[in-house]
Amino acid sequence: MYIVSRMLKPIVVAVIMFISLHYLGLSVVQALLVCLIPLALGWLNILTEVGYLLTAVFMMAAIGWAVVPTDVKAAVVQNVKLVLDDFANRDAVTTPTGT
Repeated sequence: MYIVSRMLKPIVVAVIMFISLHYLGLSVVQALLVCLIPLALGWLNILTEVGYLLTAVFMMAAIGWAVVPTDVKAAVVQNVKLVLDDFANRDAVTTPTGT
């Protein structure tokens, strides 16, 4: 029974983290890759607190994002897109080389 609980607990934690990350806007592949962290740590039985902490942080962020009004969400998404576009445009500008 100990083996079953030791194998099942990290799976449950990884599923919670996956759902939270996917709700926060990550793609399925990205959320799956990040949720492998608590899964691997739990199965190896090392640093399980770190995996639980990461899962709790992302779950609380997803809960917080769920209760934010939609107009605030739209404003945040718009500002994030502006910042990302500005960052991409800054990298696209080439500096002139000296002669």
